[in-house]
Amino acid sequence: MATRKPFSINLDEGLIAQYDELAELRQESRSAVIERVLRNGLEDERRFLRVMGNPIAGRLIEKILASPKLAEMIGRVVQEQVSPEELAEAQRKAPTLRDLPPST
Repeated sequence: MATRKPFSINLDEGLIAQYDELAELRQESRSAVIERVLRNGLEDERRFLRVMGNPIAGRLIEKILASPKLAEMIGRVVQEQVSPEELAEAQRKAPTLRDLPPST
């Protein structure tokens, strides 16, 4: 088993309340719930970075983000509504995504 080490972070009170609610529903500690969410989220982030590091997928996503109309059309096809705010946030992050190393 991996060595456990204390780790302190500051979180919004509303977010803490959500973790506490999950912990109570699952009858687990807050730490156990947060650790599981972090572990699952970490894998999601790694998967995202692998996709974005793929030269073809990365270029396609850049093209989609460059065209709000195209992003909206694709969203309708996959039955996902993308708000203008979500698109703007993705466009803001796009330059840093281009700097990712190629996927392996």
